[in-house]
Order: sequence, then structure tokens, then C-alpha cells
Amino acid sequence: MDVGSPSPLLIWGAVTALLYYAPRTTTDEVVILEFLGGLAAKHGPPSDESLMGHRLFGKGLKFYAAHEVDDSDWLRELESKEPHRASPGWVRGHHHYVFTFHDETVECLARDVIWRKSEGKMADVVAELTRGHEF
Repeated sequence: MDVGSPSPLLIWGAVTALLYYAPRTTTDEVVILEFLGGLAAKHGPPSDESLMGHRLFGKGLKFYAAHEVDDSDWLRELESKEPHRASPGWVRGHHHYVFTFHDETVECLARDVIWRKSEGKMADVVAELTRGHEF
């Protein structure tokens, strides 16, 4: 999530993952965050230059960091908009994750997230991660 890192890559579908180059490494090392039970995602602005305008800024949101949002307004909104999915705790069984990068912010609702590192070029890591899945 370093200032100089290239933009992250969000894959949403049969495989739901966020990939980015590991900070401060001298080799190509990709961080893979795989979201389990992904429900929704947002990818794009604000960048670090306008992060102060994010609805969570001033509530603990920091630059170049990973966050988990407690008592998420986004989850509450989905509960009201998707009443058929509001069976006791279904929507609330998800977590709200926020990742702030140099050029963009990524938010995701998922049941869980697992992370690991993989050495190699981004394209090779994506190919390995998505092998066997149809898009």
C-alpha cells in the first residue's frame, strides 16, 4: 500500500480477491487477499489526496492501511435494501473491509478474508489464482 506501488487489482467473481505489490520489497512479491463469501465491493476514488472526503475519515480511516469497519453503515443499508437477505444476521454475518492506497480506495463486504504473499509478476499470480475458473 506504499505511495510508489502500482494500483491494486480487484478480482470479483468465481474468485474474489484483492492483489497488490508488497511494500518495500526488492523482488516482485504480490500480496493476495482472498475474500470468502464476498457480498459487494467498491473500487476507485478517493485517492490519498482526497481521502479526507471519505465518509469514514475522522473515524479511524488512515492512509495506506487496511481497516475493518465496526457497525458499518454500508451493511445496515444493505439490510434495508435487501430484506429478502435480511434473515436473522445474514447480511450482518459479513465484515466491512477498507484498504486505502495511493490512487484509490477498495472496500469489500465479505464473510472473511485470508491473506498470503506470492513471488512473481502480477499477471502470473492472477493466472495462478484464477486457473480453473471460468469468467
